[in-house]
Amino acid sequence: MKWTPIVAMICIAGLEALALIKGVNWALLGLSFAALAGLGGYELKALRDRLKGGK
Repeated sequence: MKWTPIVAMICIAGLEALALIKGVNWALLGLSFAALAGLGGYELKALRDRLKGGK
């Protein structure tokens, strides 16, 4: 498992938590959810391909 996407998810979540504490608008919350979902989907596809015997 590569650690880069995991670290990226943690950083995005931390930045979004800080933004919410500081009172930044909800549009950024949606953007961070989209970024987290994209990284999660990428990792899920990689895991699925690895289990099928692909790369």
